Amino acid sequence: MDAGDYVPAIGIAIFSSLILAAVEIQHKSQMRIRACFVLNAALYWSVVAFGNAISTVLALAVVQKTSVPASLYWLVTPFFGVFAFEAVFKNTNVTIGSQGVLTIKDWTDKALNIAAAAAIRRDQDIEQNERQKLASQLMPYDEAVINGLVLIKMGQSAVLQLDADANASQADTKFYKVHSLVTVLTPAERRYWMNTEAKNLPDAVARLPIR
Repeated sequence: MDAGDYVPAIGIAIFSSLILAAVEIQHKSQMRIRACFVLNAALYWSVVAFGNAISTVLALAVVQKTSVPASLYWLVTPFFGVFAFEAVFKNTNVTIGSQGVLTIKDWTDKALNIAAAAAIRRDQDIEQNERQKLASQLMPYDEAVINGLVLIKMGQSAVLQLDADANASQADTKFYKVHSLVTVLTPAERRYWMNTEAKNLPDAVARLPIR
């Protein structure tokens, strides 16, 4: 493997690390994938990328002893390197003197937990922004239209109950119903409503099945 082949091999390993890190953070946090690309996720990605890059370089010794053609070293080596880091290096003990400190897996798990927590916070921010945006989009409608949307989405008794709650607190009934409505929508429903032209929203929502 020529020295020039190390660059694409390490590049593939690092790019693969980005994909693996995003998948693991999404699986750990159970949040939407775009919420997983947060600053704290860079810490986890850096740990994984560094480990995969080192193990990719070390994997050359293994690949050279196989029947793999030398021209494919740059492509095959990252696969063995990433596999080696996941299967071997993550379970290697870090010791100081004769005392075991932590396995590399412990460190990567800590970084993953930090990234997953940040993804959860980011997803909550995204959801709050979506609710505020949709509420602003709905407020210009007449209250009768809002009542219809509440009826479709929240059921027959919801309009009367929300009106009663708002009146009991001397709150604006339309404002209260709009914000109550956007709270019960799923992320997919919020995106559908936000991406529907304002003048067509009531008709579009009316065509949806009542949940």
